[in-house]
Amino acid sequence: MNYNFLLMLTAGTAAVALVYVTKKIQVMNKAIGQLQEKKKRFTIAIMSPSVTMFVAEITRPFIAYIRKYASFEFETIECIHK
Repeated sequence: MNYNFLLMLTAGTAAVALVYVTKKIQVMNKAIGQLQEKKKRFTIAIMSPSVTMFVAEITRPFIAYIRKYASFEFETIECIHK
């Protein structure tokens, strides 16, 4: 067996692996940087009639969904009109 060929094959594989890992590290660093950026802050108002409590059963899961998947910061304010 030609050991020079085996050595060149090993060196080439190592170089390709090093480039791949370097690219993945760069992508991860960019993603971390985007997560650390200051996000815009919004206030979301959900206006609903105070006559029925059924509306609260709809708005709570909606707000939970937004909290889980929103790409922005927000606050919710409950206003009950009597």
